[in-house]
Amino acid sequence: MRLINIILADDHPIYRDGLEQALIRLGIAGTITHASSGVEVLDVLDLIVVYLILMDAKMPNLNGLETTSLIRKKNTKIKIIIISMLEDKLSILQLFHAGINGFMHKNTDHRQLLHAIDWVMKDNILVPDEVSEYFNYEYIIPENFEESFNDPNKLSDREAEILLLICKQLSTKEIADKLSLTYKTVETHRNNIMVKTRAKNMVGLAFYAISKGYIKHKKKK
Repeated sequence: MRLINIILADDHPIYRDGLEQALIRLGIAGTITHASSGVEVLDVLDLIVVYLILMDAKMPNLNGLETTSLIRKKNTKIKIIIISMLEDKLSILQLFHAGINGFMHKNTDHRQLLHAIDWVMKDNILVPDEVSEYFNYEYIIPENFEESFNDPNKLSDREAEILLLICKQLSTKEIADKLSLTYKTVETHRNNIMVKTRAKNMVGLAFYAISKGYIKHKKKK
């Protein structure tokens, strides 16, 4: 892997220092710049060329979600990996829809960090276990994602039922068998659900189902 310019964004300097030492040992960093907030990240981007941002989700003066959204308005090429203790499914999905390239937890070891950076720099998406079932790796991030949803009340009871089964990754045939419906009927319901939610793929349907309360998500204790 070629040497790359990296921003380390976290409001805890001790963690940033440890991460910098890890990157130095891995031998992949060109310039390493520190930032303690999203505002500082944006300031650095105005000054130097950066290829990768390793950023916490929770920071003062623009958090990871807000910072990512602002960066993506100007630059879609910079790779952004969130390194956080965040476990909430909806929050993680929101980060991906804002435009991050990967998510990993802070208890990651050096070998996993190197793999993650190499993976993302090769234009892949690094997905954590919490939301992996919602992803296919060819998805497209839609613009104004949250604002694109229609009124959830427009889903019929049957459509809501099928939505939940889709989110459990049941195929059209499996849903038809489970609900004693014809394959064609389920396909019609699936098409109606896609139109009403304006979701473009499985990730969109999952985000819709969670954000509108069809799927209950709980934080791990």
